[in-house]
Amino acid sequence: MVSTPAHSYQGKTEEEDVVLGQLLQVILDDIWWLIGTAAFIILAAAAYCYVAKPVYSADAHVRVEQSDNTSQALTQTQTGAAIGNSSGALPTDAEIEIVKSRGVVAPVITQCKLNFSVSPTTVPLLGSLAARLATPGKPGKPWFGMTSYAWGGEEAVVDSVEVVQPLEGVKMTMTALGNDRYSLATPDGVPLLEGRVGEMAKGNGVSINVTKLVARPGTRFEVMRANDLDAIAAFQSGITVVEQGKSTGVIQISLENRDPARAAEIANALADSYLLQHIQSKQADAEKMLAFLKSEQPRLKGDLEHAEAALTEYQSKSGSINASDEAKVYLEGSITYEAQISALKLQIATLNQRFESSHPALIVAQQQLSQLEAERARFSERFKNLPASEVKAVSLQRDAKVAEDIYVLLLNRVQELSVQKAGTGGNVHIVDAALRPGAPIKPKKVLIMSAAVILGLILGTGLVFLRRAMFKGIVDPDKVERLAGLPLIGLVPMSVEQVKLDAEAKRTERDRDRVSPILATMRPNDVCV
Repeated sequence: MVSTPAHSYQGKTEEEDVVLGQLLQVILDDIWWLIGTAAFIILAAAAYCYVAKPVYSADAHVRVEQSDNTSQALTQTQTGAAIGNSSGALPTDAEIEIVKSRGVVAPVITQCKLNFSVSPTTVPLLGSLAARLATPGKPGKPWFGMTSYAWGGEEAVVDSVEVVQPLEGVKMTMTALGNDRYSLATPDGVPLLEGRVGEMAKGNGVSINVTKLVARPGTRFEVMRANDLDAIAAFQSGITVVEQGKSTGVIQISLENRDPARAAEIANALADSYLLQHIQSKQADAEKMLAFLKSEQPRLKGDLEHAEAALTEYQSKSGSINASDEAKVYLEGSITYEAQISALKLQIATLNQRFESSHPALIVAQQQLSQLEAERARFSERFKNLPASEVKAVSLQRDAKVAEDIYVLLLNRVQELSVQKAGTGGNVHIVDAALRPGAPIKPKKVLIMSAAVILGLILGTGLVFLRRAMFKGIVDPDKVERLAGLPLIGLVPMSVEQVKLDAEAKRTERDRDRVSPILATMRPNDVCV
């Protein structure tokens, strides 16, 4: 084992202390550079927090309940046998995608006028500062004589903008002319139209309706009408739709806006649009199935009348039917199977009106039908030794009972679908409407200022060491030893007298340099007075 002497550790610690002390001394020597750099960054962060416009977030909550099967076909017979399997997880993921779909978003874009924008033309940074100091509705005085820019307090409210395809997404220039008049031009300055506030103005394939304009004459605004698909895509990227918790069925719809009331308005409009789309979808499905069931009603009624007539005719010929106990068991089982099979066939016919043959719901229904038919065949095989008269009587009774159950079930479903078609029900409900937020979520001033302090100290320290590294002189005697590889015998301190002598020598040198050109131009017999 090799041991390290204790004095080596002590020497290493002393060396580290010396290096740390030297670093601290370097920082202290240029402490004002560090403080100045940190102060500049902190002031810049404070200015940003003051100038940056606050952003607010509003959210609404929607509850998606388990499907009530009102959009499905017949699901239960009068005998109590369930058809199909309606259990399963809540369709939250699918509903989230529906919320963000174009069918739901497009009406919100139109209702809230999100397919165009109107903003005053401002000077970068100075315009934001001036707008912060101005009073809304009272245009501020122009800075530095730049009258064409907005300096806060301007208001421009536009109700609608329609443009031809080449002007979609182009920032047009609207200029206030005074006396409630304005002009609209392309970015190249080509005039498009002139209009008056409160009146629809049209020209060169552009129509615009300005309902309010408060600005000094000459103030410019940027007007941009986006393509509908681009506006929808931008809105979709700006909303957040997530499920609250796990398998709760509660969907949160949230978005951000610089106007708190506007944020709540748009969030509620999106929730209402989603609810309306859901109701309309339910009503459309109910209407389609209702039409199909009504078309099937005459046929099923005919089957019922035919089965009852056949049973009545058989009873009139054979008298009363006294079935054995075994025949009664066969009758009850046959009625159950036939009722389930008939209801399932009707359900499959209904699903065929809505889906392709490869749809999972149809595949499951077909599998259930095959399973029921196989079970019915096995059940009938158990009673193959019954007398033919009893089999005939039981079959007629079964047909009459099943036809009656199916027809009554159809009438009930027709009534339910009629109510659904006229109603506003469904398995989606608004739990919480969006409210106007009080505090902004951006900018996060505490976080920004904390980061500015840390960044300022880091950059300030880096600047101090950078200045020291760029300085070519040697201030550390030990550095001479390291560079020369020779021991340092002694130090000669800087003398104050030597500094004075060096300064006087430099002045004499400069005087001699100025006089030398004059002496060189003089002739030998020239006399200087």
